[in-house]
Amino acid sequence: MYFFISNAIAQVKREVNPSQNSQSNMVQKNKKKAMMKELNLTKEQRGQMKEFKQSMKQKKADITNDKTLTQEQKQAKLKELHKEKKEKMNSILTPEQREKMKEQEQHSQKRTN
Repeated sequence: MYFFISNAIAQVKREVNPSQNSQSNMVQKNKKKAMMKELNLTKEQRGQMKEFKQSMKQKKADITNDKTLTQEQKQAKLKELHKEKKEKMNSILTPEQREKMKEQEQHSQKRTN
């Protein structure tokens, strides 16, 4: 009987409360803003980052909404997009800023683990 109960529980999808999801998004946005502030970006860099962010958002939406792609293809394209994002950010940031960002990301990962 335990087997059937555990299977039934495993099949129940965890529903996320929309307010929890929006709170999580706000926390994430605040962390990103704090990181960008900490990097002390120049006006030019802020402009480049803003343009880049809008471009990436559109590309992500295009991939996500593409009905011709399978879920695996979408995941692969999103992974490529993530790689492109890292490369572009590295091209915008100075070596010192890249190092600071890397340190912040590592510190953030340590807190979540």
